[in-house]
Formats: sequence, structure tokens, C-alpha cells
Amino acid sequence: MANLIHSNQILYPLSGSFVGSFTGSFSGSVIGAGGVFQTSSLTNFPTVGDPTILYVDQSTKLSYYYSGSGYVGVGTFNSDIPVSLSGGKTVGRYVSGSTIPAKGKTPEAVFNLIAQEPINPTVSLTSPTSIIYNQSSTTNILTGSYTINSLGATVVSASLYWNYNGGAYTLLTSSNANPLYYTHSLVLGAYNATSSINYLYAVTESSPAYSSSIKAITIGGYNNPGASFTAFSLVNSITGESTYVRDYGNISSSLSATVTNSNTLVPLTSYTLQRIDTNGTTAITSSNNPVTGTVFSGYIDRSAGTNDSSLYYRILISDGHQSNYAATTSTTVNFYYRNYLAASSTVVNSNATAQTVVNAAFSSSLSTTRVWTPICTSATDILGNYTYIIYPSSYGNLSNIIQNGALSVLTAFTNLGTYSIVNSYGVSVNVLVYKSNSDKAFASGTTLAIS
Repeated sequence: MANLIHSNQILYPLSGSFVGSFTGSFSGSVIGAGGVFQTSSLTNFPTVGDPTILYVDQSTKLSYYYSGSGYVGVGTFNSDIPVSLSGGKTVGRYVSGSTIPAKGKTPEAVFNLIAQEPINPTVSLTSPTSIIYNQSSTTNILTGSYTINSLGATVVSASLYWNYNGGAYTLLTSSNANPLYYTHSLVLGAYNATSSINYLYAVTESSPAYSSSIKAITIGGYNNPGASFTAFSLVNSITGESTYVRDYGNISSSLSATVTNSNTLVPLTSYTLQRIDTNGTTAITSSNNPVTGTVFSGYIDRSAGTNDSSLYYRILISDGHQSNYAATTSTTVNFYYRNYLAASSTVVNSNATAQTVVNAAFSSSLSTTRVWTPICTSATDILGNYTYIIYPSSYGNLSNIIQNGALSVLTAFTNLGTYSIVNSYGVSVNVLVYKSNSDKAFASGTTLAIS
């Protein structure tokens, strides 16, 4: 019999007979004694087949026969394989309780399924770009790369996305180039309302498997301006005084300040030096055109109140981001009254005589209490000289005086009462005056622990 060629190409054998009947239109061939029907897909098989014919799906190279109710694979598994093992054993990548999807697959395909699994690709995304606060635009340089880890797999897609501050991602490129070099330029908002620019590099391979890498380019934050400040006392030659610890009334100061701009792209716009005392807050000096560095030096301030217990200086700095920021560096000057130890032949019975004895004091201490331990000198060991302990009356009466750490000598003194004196800076203060009952009362070097 000669070959019969049909538009759907059924080829009859050259000898023997063809068994079966077909209706409809086919795409394939029937070859051999029993008949072989080849077609591009299982979906092109006849609805009702012939049990004597071998059907071949050319897309998968799998063979089937017709069972009378459907097509059954030849050399393939007819059902999936449940895995039931003890002691933690597995069948390749399938654990006990799982199912191997073997139905319709050849033994070779099932073994490959057991021994191989999709392994996510290794994906990397890097950028050397940095962005500082208030930068108006940026060109972000990105490098992406990937490694396919699944056996025999190939890349399906590699896509680069971006967003602002965690919003929806927008596609930049779908290039599969490996490595990927990409430059992304964009304009930033004034004073950087955006805190970060995020990039997502996503890679899908044919196994199938997927992995991604995220690179966040964080925009540098705002830093407060800084300042250093000093308020040197113009007069601090009296014992115990320093720049920031002074007698009441020592209010004259030489002021110096340095301002630091901590943001390259945020200009300073102004500064104001303030003094805060009992009179309130006073602007001493200011400028609307500051520069980084020393803004003033040797500025003299003598206008504070003489009865202030403390004096506070600070600098307010404004820049393009904020106004009147109180720089963390500030200066507080504290004022104290003195305790006095004196030796004098003068008997205190008036403000004037109290002042005379204070002016002759050989030891004094700035303090907020009456507690201190002065040391006697030769002046307390002279006939006719009485030893005086004088201190602000607000500290209260003495509770004890210990001589040389052992002997109480409180009863060796008499409280003469309260008097008014003037300190070295012209500030009046009420003081309590204690006088030794005898002259030449203490040898030089004697300590008196006063409380």
C-alpha cells in the first residue's frame, strides 16, 4: 500500500492493516504494524482513542495507550508517591509526610525531581553613593550581580526597582546583564523630606527560584549647630574665685564664642548671645551674618544684677533649617558669700567695727554653708588679738567648733549678734560674728572645724 498523505498527515503502513477509525482532524502520523500516532501535544489526541495504537506526545516525548476510558502513560508513573518514613529519613528532598508528584512522569524525571531542587539565586546590589542633608540632586551609581545556583537553570528575568521612603516600587530596568551597571539621577526635595532612597534588585530563574537584594541609600540627617563659649572674670584675684565661681557682685566678664556649622549645605543665618539673670533674659549681642568660627572675642559684659546668685549665658543660633537653637554649650557663673576667720584687737559692736575685722581677715572661703575648716596663723597667737569667726547670718548659728580634730571649743566663743558688712565688690550682706572669749587663743597651725 502506498503512503496516504493527509493535511493532518496520517501515514499508513506499507504492509499489514490499520485497525481503528478516526473522525475529525488530526495533526500527526501513524506508523508501524500496530499504528503510532504522533502529535505536538497530548491535547491533540482524539477524544476516543484506539487501544491498539501507540500515542506519542512530541512536546514531552512521552507515549500513551488508550485504556477505553482515557489515555495511560507508557513508562510513566500512574500516581503520585506519598512518603512515609521513620527516624528522620528522607527520599532526596522529600520528607516523611510529603508527596512526590510522580504522576505522568518518567522514572528519570522522578529521580531528577528527588535529587534536585530549585536553589534561590545569589543576588547582590551595591552602591558607593552617599547623600548629605539638603543635597538638591543626586546621581546614584548601582551595581547588581547574580549567580544561578539551581542545576541546569537559566535566568528568566532580572529587574531593578526603586522607591522613596518605603513607597511602591517603580521599575527602572529589566536588563538581564550580569553584572548590571546602572546610574539613577533624580532631584531631591529642599531640606530632604526624603530620608532614604531604596532599590530592589529581583532575579527569577527557570528552576523556578527567586531571590532579591535591597540597597537603601540613606540621606544624611540634620545636625544641630554647635558652639563653644567662655565667660572669663575680669577680676578674680581674691582667694577662691575663678571664672565660674565668684563673690557676689563680681559680674564683669570677658565673653568669647565660636560657632560651628554642622551641615555643609545648610547656611547659618544669625546668632544671638543672651544673658539670663534675675532681670530676665537679655540679648547682649547678635549678628545676621554669622560665619563658622569665632563670632566674637573679648566682649565685655558688666550689666548683670549684683545680687544674682547665678548668671547664665547662652547662644541662640539660626540656620536654614531651624531658628533660635539654643546651643548645648553654655556658661553658668555662680556667686557666693564668704566665710571669714580673722584676728583683731578691735571689739565688734557696730557695722563699722565688723567691717574693720572682716577687712583684716587672714582666711576666707566662698561657700553656701557655714561648714569649713580654716587654719589659724600667728595672728591668733598675739596678745590683744581676739579670734573672730564671721559668716552670712542666713547660714544659722554655729553648732560646733572642733580644735585640731579632737576638742570642742564652741564655748570658747561668744555670739556677738548680726551686723552688716560690704564685700570686696560693694555688695552688702548680714553676718553673724563669733568672738573668742580670750585673746591669744590659738597657736599658729591650729585647725578649727566649724559647723
